[in-house]
Amino acid sequence: MNKEQLKKLEDDLWSAADNLRANSDLKSSEYAIPVLGLIFLKFADNNYRRHEAAIFAEYQKLKGKRNEKKISEIAIEKCGFYLPDHARYDYLLKLPEEKDIAMALKEAMKSIEAYKPELEGVLPKGSRVSSTGTTLAALQRTTTMPNS
Repeated sequence: MNKEQLKKLEDDLWSAADNLRANSDLKSSEYAIPVLGLIFLKFADNNYRRHEAAIFAEYQKLKGKRNEKKISEIAIEKCGFYLPDHARYDYLLKLPEEKDIAMALKEAMKSIEAYKPELEGVLPKGSRVSSTGTTLAALQRTTTMPNS
């Protein structure tokens, strides 16, 4: 990541935090949680994407055989966790505005924990962000995070 990309990321993260501060009932000590959750989700999605071809190839290779495995098992072996489709960053980003995006993010975190119990209670899910527009804006701000 070069200095220009790093500066852009920093600006976008501050903008997301400013948006949460201005458009939610969160105290300054509370809006870090939703932002950190979005950063985690973007990082997890980037990492999962790097392993996705290998995960799918292994799944196809074992499909229908005695040693067949669920795709979630293979994903955990290959990259340490499984991201179901509804927990993917792009899926959440493309949700229509009338959907409760804050709730979808919470459900995404719960799904990740369901496949990786060691993460239970660690991932941020308790956000009180009530505005879908605010959550969507924060989600959109973290799209500039690099894929590596």
